[in-house]
Amino acid sequence: MADSYISITKCMRILLLLLTACGISAQGATRLLRENLEGLRNHEVIQNSGTVQVGYTPALQGTSSMRIVKGEGTDTYVLSYEHLNPPTNTVVSLATAWSYNLFQPVTLAAAPTILQFRDSSSNVLAKVTLNNDGTATVDCGGASATTSAAMSAGSPYHLWFRYTKGTGADAIASFAFSADGVRPASGNAFAQVNTGTSTGNVARVALGYLEGTSGTPEGIFDRHLVREAAIGNSP
Repeated sequence: MADSYISITKCMRILLLLLTACGISAQGATRLLRENLEGLRNHEVIQNSGTVQVGYTPALQGTSSMRIVKGEGTDTYVLSYEHLNPPTNTVVSLATAWSYNLFQPVTLAAAPTILQFRDSSSNVLAKVTLNNDGTATVDCGGASATTSAAMSAGSPYHLWFRYTKGTGADAIASFAFSADGVRPASGNAFAQVNTGTSTGNVARVALGYLEGTSGTPEGIFDRHLVREAAIGNSP
């Protein structure tokens, strides 16, 4: 009986590992991405004249992070590949998506977009812009909101970004940040819109520096998670 119990336990552990590898958690949530950014396995690099440095130290977490310096007048970022759902071999398509990152702005300049949710054709559904004063603006289909709290250059932060598609003018997007890893659901470091016009599902995510017209801001990124369920404190 003891041997049978051990065998069953081993089988359950193997099954859980296989489900996790396929992006299916024990709670049934689809996980689109999980990257520690110590090496890029699931992204393509759009570098242009900027710099995307994988293996940067000192790390925000683990052994290394990813450093991105925006090129003057160009976009510099990494874009996730479309992820396939193994049972059906179809592109993962999320009506609701949450992302989490560790991020340290080294400089604040040019007011670039730092995060984007995109559909399978790479159309932008929602985005987060880091403003020159350190505040952040979340935009979804023309509706936008800005945090009143600001990030400071040289300090690390936890970032949470959420999108839920709409049917015309009711899409939701929110952004929050904290220094201690506790996710704000309201307050000065939280911003949300409820009247976005985006109606697409999320298939890809971009992070780095996009849409800035001038300047060469620099930042350090780490621990990149994307899933369909809410992401809580210090995941």
